[in-house]
Amino acid sequence: MESEQIILLIIVVVFLVLAALFIFGNLGSSFINSLKDMFGGLFPGSN
Repeated sequence: MESEQIILLIIVVVFLVLAALFIFGNLGSSFINSLKDMFGGLFPGSN
C-alpha cells in the first residue's frame, strides 16, 4: 500500500472512533440533532 492510502485509512478509522464516541457519549444527543438538521430535508418525518 502507498503511504497516502495508509494515512487515509488512519483518518477514516479515527473519524469512525470519534463518531462512535459522540453517538454513545454525553454529546450524542446534540450530535444526532445536528445530523437531523443537516439531513432533515431527506427525512421529512423526523421533523
